[in-house]
Amino acid sequence: MKFAKILFLLAVAIGLSSCSKDEEPFDHPFIYITDAQGGSSAIIDCDGTFVATYYVYMSTKKISEDVTVNYELVVGDGLQEGVDFRQVSPGSSIVFPSGVYERPIRIEWLNHMIEAGKNNTVKIVLKSNSKNFTIGFPGPDRLNSEYTITKQIPF
Repeated sequence: MKFAKILFLLAVAIGLSSCSKDEEPFDHPFIYITDAQGGSSAIIDCDGTFVATYYVYMSTKKISEDVTVNYELVVGDGLQEGVDFRQVSPGSSIVFPSGVYERPIRIEWLNHMIEAGKNNTVKIVLKSNSKNFTIGFPGPDRLNSEYTITKQIPF
């Protein structure tokens, strides 16, 4: 029992010594895309007409300058802009004004039958930004650097 107490005190001492006040806090700014539920993809039916909002977030300490994020819509061979969907948010970039950390990208989905077997997806791919922040979550997989919407025939 006495040995267990000594081991416990040693572990606490080591833990406390590693929490030095001189350590720099983790600060790795990054930009990612998601939906209102935090996902990285969605499936929608081809028989509805509605506007969907996808959110681009910037995770960083407060900065005093605007940040521009460039993105691209990659459209599969089964969908066509103006027929299956319409980009509501204009252009291929969004600006985060100083103090703003969330920006929307809106797409209107149009009622149009699709061909099964084709690539019926639209990907919103974050490409670059004016501050060279990491695109997607930090790490080798770059999760949430793109968002995939698949249009399907309803069951």
